[in-house]
Amino acid sequence: MSRQFEVVKLSDGNLVATGGWVREAKGTARIYVADGATDTTPGAMKIPLGGSGRNVRITGWDGLTGISTAADIFQAIGEREFIGRLLSGWSLSYGLDGSVELSDGTNVVATAAAGTVPIPNRVVCSATAENGGEGGGEYTVDLGSATGTVELAFEAFTVPDRFIVEWNGSEVINSGLRGSNGTYDGNVVVVDGPGTGTLSFNKTTASPATARVTVITPYSGTAWNFTLGCPGGGSPPYPVSTLADWGSYDLVATTYGEDTYHSGTTFTLTARVEKARVAMLGAEIFPLSGTGFSGTMKRVSPGQFVGVSDADWTLGIDIDGTAALSDATDIVATRPAGDLNDPSGYYTATLYGATTYNGGVVYGTHVSQAAGTPLQGRAYVLIEESEPGEINTAKGPFFGPSLPSPADPVYAQELAEVTSGGALIQVQDGTLVWAPAGGGGTVSIVQIGLADFIALDPPDSGTIYAVTGP
Repeated sequence: MSRQFEVVKLSDGNLVATGGWVREAKGTARIYVADGATDTTPGAMKIPLGGSGRNVRITGWDGLTGISTAADIFQAIGEREFIGRLLSGWSLSYGLDGSVELSDGTNVVATAAAGTVPIPNRVVCSATAENGGEGGGEYTVDLGSATGTVELAFEAFTVPDRFIVEWNGSEVINSGLRGSNGTYDGNVVVVDGPGTGTLSFNKTTASPATARVTVITPYSGTAWNFTLGCPGGGSPPYPVSTLADWGSYDLVATTYGEDTYHSGTTFTLTARVEKARVAMLGAEIFPLSGTGFSGTMKRVSPGQFVGVSDADWTLGIDIDGTAALSDATDIVATRPAGDLNDPSGYYTATLYGATTYNGGVVYGTHVSQAAGTPLQGRAYVLIEESEPGEINTAKGPFFGPSLPSPADPVYAQELAEVTSGGALIQVQDGTLVWAPAGGGGTVSIVQIGLADFIALDPPDSGTIYAVTGP
């Protein structure tokens, strides 16, 4: 039998927990807690808690037709795409303008407006791009349909950088090398101008509504930022996202959502992100023989990876779960059907791969998803009292950066803690027994004796604790 309320860390940095019983010490109520599910077998259900920094937890499902869960974790399969863990077929997607759509696989159920979430390497006009460093980058800037002068304000500080703006298929701004004269990485550099400056171009048509800004950083130790203004000094086409890590936003029902799930009346769901910007895990490639690609691949889209040291090498996961490792010419090795989001597995060389990279001998390549570390935080269940010591409902398990503050009559009971270094510490192990604490208002854990353990129905094979509540 699985242990009750056991929290387990997965290789991708996510956490899962088993269900368990919450029992009244002063009464007879026994409530099975498994994210709102009704069951009688502790530990039979593995509840996704998230925690990797690549999840969105959506709550507010209570009262919706056909929805049996109180909350669900939507796990990222790309920087802008998420799939439901409990709600099969459901998905959450971010638009390039920072809008959000929640779908049940048939139609869009709820939405959030443009500018709700930040999109990597995409900014709206008049917003400052993220302060950058070595490696530079390319940014798409939403200008909207307005026309007029567009001003680039840049800051290269001391170490020289170059800023290039392209619009409508043409280069419209090239700052040249900006910064301070000096010797950088052993090279004597004469710049084209100071690090701080402004340049502009004229946006003459409504479309294209975006421009591309490329920052080139040829020397180490650099820092930079830029702002591309709105045409004619106007307003941006949508607000700048203010979403922070562990922040929340509302998803408002569409007409389809209202009609399908709430008898034609509106409803609002709450989406809470772990990280405002999702950083996807890459893949590690290890050929067991031969001269094929070896090293790290970065994830560039759902199920698609590109070699970091050699971009001619790619890995793709097909819709049926099969996967292929390829060079610039052909498929080098393949994997049988597996996880649609995880490239891990044993890849067998194709005839082309064996001939090209191992003298005609078939060989294997081991692929593993890069390991993830969970965020610092706490796993817990929420217990709502009908009166002191008597349970009305119990929900969870959940994971967050900290325990929710007690708000009579709802209290949080900790199950496990993740430290700042990613270590998982189990705090609660076994059935929760809820009892009044004489008005003290704090929650303490006291282990109870073997006789009490035997008296519990149903018993638990793990350690039992009494939880003393307010």
